Amino acid sequence: MSRAAKASLAFLAGVAGGYCLSILGYIAATSIGGVFDRDGGLAMGVAFMIGPLVAVVCGIVAAIWVARRA
Repeated sequence: MSRAAKASLAFLAGVAGGYCLSILGYIAATSIGGVFDRDGGLAMGVAFMIGPLVAVVCGIVAAIWVARRA
């Protein structure tokens, strides 16, 4: 498998993992931290703004890490 294919797969895995990590962080903040989100604004902010940003950053980091190791 070429370096580009490995980096692409690592990017996709990093995106999926980063998005799940941000959603789990929101769940932990509302459950354990006692944050009360009455209208769901925080949930929408995490799902549509913060989550994708964290996902792309994690994907880029994962792709660079795998490309350097390959």
